[in-house]
Amino acid sequence: MREFTRVNRFAMAMLVVMIVGSGIVSTITAWLQIEGILTRYILTYTLQFAFPLCVYFFLYRDHSPKQVLRLKKTKGYTYVLTVIFAFAIQPLLMCLSSLSTMIFHNYLNDSIQGYLKEPWWAVLLATALIPAVMEELVCRGVYLSGCRRWNIYGAAALNGVFFGVLHLNPQQAVYAAIFGFSCALITLGADSLWPAMLAHFIINGTQILMAFGAQALAGQDSLLGWLLAEMQKEESLWKVLPVSILLAGIAVWCLIRIYYVNGRQELLRGKRVEGWTMKEAPLKASERFEGLCWLGGIVLIFITLSCMVGMA
Repeated sequence: MREFTRVNRFAMAMLVVMIVGSGIVSTITAWLQIEGILTRYILTYTLQFAFPLCVYFFLYRDHSPKQVLRLKKTKGYTYVLTVIFAFAIQPLLMCLSSLSTMIFHNYLNDSIQGYLKEPWWAVLLATALIPAVMEELVCRGVYLSGCRRWNIYGAAALNGVFFGVLHLNPQQAVYAAIFGFSCALITLGADSLWPAMLAHFIINGTQILMAFGAQALAGQDSLLGWLLAEMQKEESLWKVLPVSILLAGIAVWCLIRIYYVNGRQELLRGKRVEGWTMKEAPLKASERFEGLCWLGGIVLIFITLSCMVGMA
């Protein structure tokens, strides 16, 4: 079956599609004179995510998309815990982003400043909703399903690496990897992809709404305007690092509670439950090595591209 090797080959194909697709999308948008952010993002994610997903399920028709993608219901309290988790983990992710900005240029912040010229709802749909759906289908859907013969921590770590590299941005890679690790654990705890999509949407959406809020209140003598402006400053984030760590502890508590709410706490102890390694044979050393070689190649390509961009 060799699913672990299969999904890492898929990951390599995704990386190639991301690199080549960026140039294709730029060419198409310039040719058609497409300027709206929502249209550009729909085109980008259709080419770079939806198309590879369709090809994957066409080539490997032995697996049900519903099963692989974990598009199933979960308990309502799981979503409450997910919302708390998403808001609690966000300050720490922002601090990590600030740290990586000391080494790499923050191209994402440049993009957000450009997005402020667009309607807020279009930016929210383009940068929060579409990525939350498509990136989760690929990373916590297809890729995570191929890691089910690992224990949950190993599978989540591999998922985080893939998610960080997939952003093709060294400034985002570290905190994206940590967030990807967390979303993988949420998905495994809930045995559903919907909570991870919700967390992803909240994380991305909060950043966009904060940027628009700071712009709308700029120049006004209000506490909210000052607070939003301060939160946009990278140097201010380090002042709240102790609070960020405390909130991260709350996020971890929420994450653990998700497993207990859904009766999957045995996974936290390294045991097997239905839907995760229960009926699978142990991963062979040869397949583990082959899959990791593919993932290592992905990381090597990412590092090489990052160095080339840094020297340019």
